[in-house]
Amino acid sequence: MYGLIFSMLMALSLSGEPQKPPFAFEKIIFHTTRCFGSCPVIDMEIDSKRRVKIHREIYKGKSQTDKKASGNFKGMIDLKTYRKLIDTLAASDYTHLKFPAEFCCDAPVISLIVYANGQRTEMTSMFPPEEAQHLIAFLRGLGVGLKLPKTQGEVRLEEVKRPSK
Repeated sequence: MYGLIFSMLMALSLSGEPQKPPFAFEKIIFHTTRCFGSCPVIDMEIDSKRRVKIHREIYKGKSQTDKKASGNFKGMIDLKTYRKLIDTLAASDYTHLKFPAEFCCDAPVISLIVYANGQRTEMTSMFPPEEAQHLIAFLRGLGVGLKLPKTQGEVRLEEVKRPSK
């Protein structure tokens, strides 16, 4: 009898693929710098409780700021957007992305700090790899497009330690 139970348990444990541990997301911090054109400046943090803090500078032209769309914002993102963020982040395989240390030209510097699974992962580059573009486009879209209430308080976020030239 014990042999039968043991055999069934062994068959069950060997029949499937090993289970991945759950993705334990804490927060993501996203920064973009300005370029010589009209690239938006975005400093954004989204945490596991769906809270969002954003400082953004949106430009109508090379030097004209859109005062209505720019400023400091705080609020919450909806559950559907949050789930899409988590799916996009997990699909990016961010822990294996290699951001080249290039800071040479007229392009925004993109920086990401991810806290998940008890780890802190930091990436920064003027030219992130192709594998990161979907995640970056998603975050940029949130940073520019989220409709959140403006806040008078300062929005302070963790900065990336950019290598010196």
